[in-house]
Amino acid sequence: MKGFVLDYTAIILIAVVVMVVTISLITYYYRQMKLPNKEIVDVKYACYQYNDTAITIEDFKILLYGFLTGQCDSVSSTLSQPISFKDIENAAKEIDDKTIVIEAKRCQLPSVSSHSVLVCCGDIENKQNININRKKIDNSDVIICVE
Repeated sequence: MKGFVLDYTAIILIAVVVMVVTISLITYYYRQMKLPNKEIVDVKYACYQYNDTAITIEDFKILLYGFLTGQCDSVSSTLSQPISFKDIENAAKEIDDKTIVIEAKRCQLPSVSSHSVLVCCGDIENKQNININRKKIDNSDVIICVE
């Protein structure tokens, strides 16, 4: 009789250990999964509102968000503050960490789209006009040109 009691205790102990390890593995992998951000703010109105106006860095970030999420297609504005290439790179990474910011030599969108941000002609100084454009397709590149 004593042998059966020890066998059942060992089986129960092994079953509990297996359940704890399984639950730990499931919670570990569940925490590792990065769920996509489904929250997209509608900024189509901002694209029209900021067109042909003076914008700040914060307004520029809103516009860049609109372009990277496919809500804006073309905006021409004047910057009230200077923006460096690094500022544009940081703003793009805040919006989508997979976006690459590239310095372009000429103000022309490439034929192949890779969901990148192209900045033509260096840093953008104060009171300079900028044009931001993208193609009307999914994952289009965004080009920022200084006039």
